[in-house]
Formats: sequence, C-alpha cells, structure tokens
Amino acid sequence: MVCLQEIKLSHISDRDVAYCLGPEFINFVFLPAQQTRGGILIAWREGSLEVSFCVAQQQGGPGLVVHGCVWPHRDNEKIAFLDELGEVRAACPSPWKLAGGFNI
Repeated sequence: MVCLQEIKLSHISDRDVAYCLGPEFINFVFLPAQQTRGGILIAWREGSLEVSFCVAQQQGGPGLVVHGCVWPHRDNEKIAFLDELGEVRAACPSPWKLAGGFNI
C-alpha cells in the first residue's frame, strides 16, 4: 500500500498511477487537490487487499481502516484537528492505519 499526500493534482488516471508506482498498482482512491494545495493518493497492489468503500481488509486478516490526511499548517487549527482525529479513531472498531504529512 502506498499513501502520497500533497500531490497537487486535480485529476489522476489509471495510467498516471501505473507510470509512477508500477503496473501492479491498479487499485487506488484519490482526493483531488484544491487549487494548488492538497491531494491524496492511496494505492495498493492487485490481490493484496479487499476494499469496501473506505475500509480495506488484508486477505485472510482482520479489517483495517486506512486514513490518509494532510495536517493543517496553522497552529490554531492543529488542536482541533487532533480532537477530530481522536473522534474518528474512537469510531473505528477495526485496526487503524494513519498516513499523512504531519506538520506538528
């Protein structure tokens, strides 16, 4: 699994992902950038995970919730973001993986 943040693209295609990560990474989810900020790509190898919406499960293993995020740069937003992240984690009954750009 690969999680890339701040990719700054408004669109990404299957071809883009295969070119950057290799042809075995045909599965991905993408959050587009807003203007010149943000953008997240989470990609995984074919056959390595079974994905249902935002929940991924390793084959033969327990469910795994994956979050990709870019943390806020402004100090006054960081505590609120951590509080929100704690609420998200508390709502996840499964093992949890957090990937992101940690500007703390």
